[in-house]
Amino acid sequence: MARDATLARELSALQKELSSSRRERMPPPDREAAPGKKDRPNQTENSAEQRQIAQQLQDIVDHIKEFAEEAEQNMAEHPAATVVGALLLGILIGRLLARR
Repeated sequence: MARDATLARELSALQKELSSSRRERMPPPDREAAPGKKDRPNQTENSAEQRQIAQQLQDIVDHIKEFAEEAEQNMAEHPAATVVGALLLGILIGRLLARR
């Protein structure tokens, strides 16, 4: 359960960092524009792209959270298989690194 809290803190820190970097890159609003004046198409396209990218990043974060929860549940249900799998993976990585 401590891993869930750590993962949640790391994900929220990444989201804050992403939003702050996004704010830094965005140009300040044009205060001189007339209220009835339409936005330039380029700004509208950029805004739509940014929303799409933000949605895709949120989807990735959701999938990572889901994967981590499933992995933790799977490890809790099958502890022996988890240990054996980790051991085999360690041996495989050790052999691959020893060949270099």
